[in-house]
Amino acid sequence: MDITRFCVIHIIPFSFLDEKGVEISSAYNMNIGTLMLPMGKRSGATSLYNIDGYAAYNMNTHSGYMQIIRNGVIELYSTQVFFNQDIQGKTIDCISGEHTYKSIIESISDSLKTLRQFKLEEPFLVSIYFYNMKNLYFCLQDGSRRQINYPTISLPFITLTTYDSNLQLALKPLFDILWQCAGMAQCNYY
Repeated sequence: MDITRFCVIHIIPFSFLDEKGVEISSAYNMNIGTLMLPMGKRSGATSLYNIDGYAAYNMNTHSGYMQIIRNGVIELYSTQVFFNQDIQGKTIDCISGEHTYKSIIESISDSLKTLRQFKLEEPFLVSIYFYNMKNLYFCLQDGSRRQINYPTISLPFITLTTYDSNLQLALKPLFDILWQCAGMAQCNYY
């Protein structure tokens, strides 16, 4: 597997512009680490303070992290949505449609719960990027595969107006674009 393939999500509270930020030093006492689970691998995370804020990462695999930055922005990084598949003796690099769909929704949901603990004001912008996707196979639950021919997929920003936004509905246009990058009409989970 090419380790340079990864997905990055940013959840950006509009309030980051007022430069108040979040009181990062209280993260441990607020038990924020239990909400901060890296995308794709939902267990085995270790939390710690760092120069940018407070992060939870996969200690054993170093395959992902979730970080709240001092200005309130959350960054998620993962290589866990990618995998290798052996097809008739040939190894191909893949991204799982189902795993990616579920991981993104779970991770954004966890991020909103984290931001709510810090009492950051709504609304939020969400950005999702996939890097080094060219020649990757988009694999579906039914066993079908489609090749992606885009090196980087930068999905449009969406706005979540409240903490309680319906993530499946709000993210549908982005999932449709991701599926369209693999030549399909729309995400098949709707």
